[in-house]
Amino acid sequence: MTEDSEFGAVINNAILMDPITPVIYTGTLPAHAQSALNAGNPLSRDENGNYYGISDFVKGEISNPIAQMHNTHQETRQSKVVGNVYGELEPIKGLKLTTRFGIDAAFQRNHSWSPTFWYSSERLNTVSSVTDNNENWFNWQWENFANYSRKFGKHNLSLLAGMSAIKMGYNRLNGSSSGMFAEEDKFAYSDFTPDDVDRIAGQQNYKQLLSYYGRVIYDYDDKYLLNVTVRRDGGSVLPPSNQWGLFPSVSAGWVVSNESFFKESVPVIDYLKIRASWGINGSLSNIGIGQWASVITAQGLRYPDASGAFLVGAEAANIANPALKWEESNHIDIGFDLMMFNNKVNLSVDYYNKTTKDLISPGTAPGFAGFALPFVNSGDVRNKGIEIDLGYRNDDNEFKWEIGGNLATLNNEVTYLNPFVQRLPGTGLGTGYTATFFEVGYPIWYFRGYKTSGIFQDQAEIDKYKATTGITGYNPKPGDPIVVDVNGDKSISNADHTFIGSPHPNLLYGGRVNLSYKGFDFLMFLQGQAGNDIFMGFNRVDRPTANKPAFFYNNRWTGAGSTNTWFAANTNSEFVYNSDKMIFNGSYARIRQLQLGYSLPKPLLTRANITRARLYVSLDDFFTFTDYPGMDPEAGSNNANSLGIDRGVYPIPRKLMFGLNVSF
Repeated sequence: MTEDSEFGAVINNAILMDPITPVIYTGTLPAHAQSALNAGNPLSRDENGNYYGISDFVKGEISNPIAQMHNTHQETRQSKVVGNVYGELEPIKGLKLTTRFGIDAAFQRNHSWSPTFWYSSERLNTVSSVTDNNENWFNWQWENFANYSRKFGKHNLSLLAGMSAIKMGYNRLNGSSSGMFAEEDKFAYSDFTPDDVDRIAGQQNYKQLLSYYGRVIYDYDDKYLLNVTVRRDGGSVLPPSNQWGLFPSVSAGWVVSNESFFKESVPVIDYLKIRASWGINGSLSNIGIGQWASVITAQGLRYPDASGAFLVGAEAANIANPALKWEESNHIDIGFDLMMFNNKVNLSVDYYNKTTKDLISPGTAPGFAGFALPFVNSGDVRNKGIEIDLGYRNDDNEFKWEIGGNLATLNNEVTYLNPFVQRLPGTGLGTGYTATFFEVGYPIWYFRGYKTSGIFQDQAEIDKYKATTGITGYNPKPGDPIVVDVNGDKSISNADHTFIGSPHPNLLYGGRVNLSYKGFDFLMFLQGQAGNDIFMGFNRVDRPTANKPAFFYNNRWTGAGSTNTWFAANTNSEFVYNSDKMIFNGSYARIRQLQLGYSLPKPLLTRANITRARLYVSLDDFFTFTDYPGMDPEAGSNNANSLGIDRGVYPIPRKLMFGLNVSF
């Protein structure tokens, strides 16, 4: 079933379906449903023979989500094989030679079938079908490295050199057919469909990663620490001329607490280390096999010959990018670790600055090219901030307790983009609207749309607005948003789209509490973030009769002076749904876990030869504190250029769990 989509996903349907259409009909069918049935349309029924409700108001791909789930017949089975072997040899003292080989294989079969159904004249299936998809993954990794360690007085030295080879294989064979003999599970196989409508498809591909690396670790008297690493990685998914990258890193530390002068002068501090690091990492996670190359397609291309028969043609589907190269992240980290009062207090503080250069992302070709440009090294992105972790532990008495917390600040900004491009478009939302962009000086994939500055209260205010600004292209009525003419051209159009929000939090935090007394223990874990925005993207302007959240009605403008923050009833205005009116505060705090446990007394367990037995009850993700009016503040899309867009996905479920842990 589709998820994270504003076009026919289950949760999206549950939100947009009108509230007066019942899940099922238990009596006489309403006129519109009876009319559809009389026309020979296959209305869906539940297991008791009741027809599922169909809307007389909401059309298109929006349908009864319960009927959609009932008509989804799918089963996936996967078998995995994971294992590794290694060998180690020490030819001389201090020198170890290691070879290690591991595999990770998965064999998966997906079987599904779709019955005939009719939800509306725009969403229907007139022929039942069967699909079987067999997929296999086989990955192996072979590592060989030598490690030499030696101690010279107070000097400790470790040298490592090695190589790693990874090969990832994938193959797929799938077939589909239509025209099932009967719409039942036992007939959901291609043997029960006509042979002339069988289709088969498949592919096989491989990708490899080869690495050579070396590392030097040195310390003097456990006081002065140095670590230097160099990697050279080659990836087959890049063009031949850019497959290799060089990635060095270095870190250094000073354990101040091991200095004799420090131990005597600051006895309350048990441990203090000051550290700094710099390094470059390479990434190919955003690109797949052959995505830099030009793809040839024959889909939809047919040409008639002299006799009238059609010949299959081919054309390029996209532009090749032979200049595509490794995405690199340049990290700088400076911090310290501190422990005090007999190790009861611990504190870690870090300043980090990470700049990702040559970020691999979907590209945009100029219109005259005639083809798409799938992936490019689009630009540079910087993330910087401070991370703090503070904790206190006291286990001196029978009542033991620990409390701790962490927080991190985040500043995200695009620092470079090809100067020939002002901004790169990201993801589309609904029909004809691009919601996110990549642009210098802004957070990566920020939200872009109309900026508003209140609500028109009456016609006099509208007349004054037009007379003062000379605005054209916008004919508002009382209750409509006041749209800002951002570019000052005295016209409201897409050219006035501007920054309206960021999906990135500027603060992330967590907290933990551990308590124990005799056999009882208690755990609480809190996690949250602040400063990010969510784009409520499941509202559709092209489906004006679709349902809206209740607060759209409750908070609506109803007359002069009623509200200056929310608009009048409106279902299809781009100045509402493509504006900051759909941007909401995404901050939240969620108690990830509340757990209470009790460990049975040891004398009681000894009789049963049990070492330890613990009973517990746990509330996981049970409490969430947020002002976001959608279903879940974490329900936004996780796709790179769709981050923070809530298209309607399954919210994180609350979980109540009971358990028993036993050790023998």
